[in-house]
Order: sequence, then C-alpha cells, then structure tokens
Amino acid sequence: MTEKAVIFDLDGTLSDRRHRLHYLEGQKDWKNFFEQMYLDPPIKETFKKLFRHYHNNHKIIILTGRPEEFRDTTINWLKENNVETHMYKMFMRESKNYESDISLKRRIFETKLNRYSVIKAYEDNADLIKLWNEKNIEVEDCSLDL
Repeated sequence: MTEKAVIFDLDGTLSDRRHRLHYLEGQKDWKNFFEQMYLDPPIKETFKKLFRHYHNNHKIIILTGRPEEFRDTTINWLKENNVETHMYKMFMRESKNYESDISLKRRIFETKLNRYSVIKAYEDNADLIKLWNEKNIEVEDCSLDL
C-alpha cells in the first residue's frame, strides 16, 4: 500500500506573501521578491490543516516554485513556525529553472511523487487547482483573495 500524502503549496498557501507582491508588478524583481520571504507571516488556518494531516500520519509534501537556493531560508521559516524537517518532504524549483509553476509541479508530481497516494492538495493558484483536479486530487483553494 502506498503512503497517503498531502501536498501543500508554500507562497500564498502557507505563507502570506502579499507584502512582497509589489516586486512582481511591472518589471519583475524576483531577487527582492524572494529575499523578503523570511518576513512572510504564516497563514494560521493552513498551518492548522498541515498539523492535522501530520498527526493523522499523512506524509506532508511541500511543493513550491521557490528556487532551490532559498532552501535554507525556507527551512528556517518553517522551523520558526513549528514545522520541523522530519515532518515533511520538500520539492523546490531547480536553480536557473524558469519553467512555469504548472509545468514544474506537474513534472515533479509525475516523476517524484508517484510513490505516494496523494489524497489532497492545498493551493492558491487557480491554474494549479485545475491541475490537481485533473489528477483527481481533492483541492482546497487557499487564496487570500477570495
């Protein structure tokens, strides 16, 4: 039997990135956008769901479009919010990979998550919600813009 897993997006789902979205208006400033992520407040409702799944023995998969070079910053942010490294497996964007989030997450899902039985996804991006629905995965829309 395959291990039951739950996918959590990070930016906009676990972390409230709204304070840094201005870096993506007009000429995109990805450098400052990512460098300010350590200041993101946690989205408490989504964290409660993450902890509930963890306590139900579901494998927590954090699937993020953040570049790999921000792994340590991301791990530290998660630790500051009581999510220890043994509690999850995280998949990030490879350095210098500029594919769309949809392409990235589809590829990771199909190549690295096929050993899991994914029972639910938490996501804030409408296109990714559609992707998970196409994969017959229940999705909770975590958009703060609802």
